[in-house]
Amino acid sequence: ITGMDWDNDLTPWKAKGVPSGSADFKGLAPQFLSFLKERLIPEIEKELNVSSGVERTLAGVSLSDSLFMAMDGIDLFKNIISLSGSFWYEGFLDWIKGIDVPPKTGRAYFLLGNKEALSPVPQFRDVRVNTDEIVKYLAAKGIRDIFEIDRETIINMPFLDLTGRLHGCSGRHDKKHSDLMKRPLNNKAMFL
Repeated sequence: ITGMDWDNDLTPWKAKGVPSGSADFKGLAPQFLSFLKERLIPEIEKELNVSSGVERTLAGVSLSDSLFMAMDGIDLFKNIISLSGSFWYEGFLDWIKGIDVPPKTGRAYFLLGNKEALSPVPQFRDVRVNTDEIVKYLAAKGIRDIFEIDRETIINMPFLDLTGRLHGCSGRHDKKHSDLMKRPLNNKAMFL
């Protein structure tokens, strides 16, 4: 999807801009989720000629992190992949802990760079602690999840190999795909 306003289309509610001096976030993710549910997904599935038994996985990076959208669309996506999720977002941790998470058969995968908590932006520094709390909360609600810390700062990695992450969400987390999870691609990205 192109032509998006990342800081507004993917934020769950209005909040003060980050870092300091940035424009405030407009919180338009609910409208974007509606667009996904009502237009984009039906068009894609029609084009692919799939109508039943579809297992959807939503992968997101940073503000496009899947949980911003998928928790309200929890029945729409079976699996969630969060790469460097913006769990520093104002009020997000409390919001997650306040929602009723229904029983779910899917999986959640979280990947965070080990340097992200060292950000010069003060608001970003809680991302590791908040991600850990979210993972534990979802696990307590019965969501099968994986949380990995990568040696890189994920947001600075231009391309990630999502193959291993997708296999991990599908339950096919074997040695071959585990190795794939640890290496970036060379100027290519895989999106399914």
